[in-house]
Amino acid sequence: MEELGLEREIKRRTEKTMRAKPPTSGQMKKMTQRAEQILQKTGTPKTSTTLFIAMMSVLTLTMSTKENHTYWVYIPNPPLNGLITWDDPSFPVYVNDSVWFPGPYDNRGPFKPDEEGKIIPEYS
Repeated sequence: MEELGLEREIKRRTEKTMRAKPPTSGQMKKMTQRAEQILQKTGTPKTSTTLFIAMMSVLTLTMSTKENHTYWVYIPNPPLNGLITWDDPSFPVYVNDSVWFPGPYDNRGPFKPDEEGKIIPEYS
């Protein structure tokens, strides 16, 4: 039988994670400039929250340029900067997961193409 304890499991880093170096100040400045450009193009007011979200999108786009796929998530009326507990009701999340979560036997396309882009009820 497996023994249970209160100690936290130590997750090991992958080889790529161990070799990755922290971003330089020049890289951070460039990312901030790109994020500010996104905010200007979309007409979004520049706040710390919107700048952070724009920086996350810059990171996502930068990291996925070598891959040839599209992945999107849409949360209508997102509860950003809001306190959420387990007692709060679930909120809908729309996804296109044909590449990130392929079928168990075939990785060339979506496992359930008829469900692609539909709402995931009770996502928590």
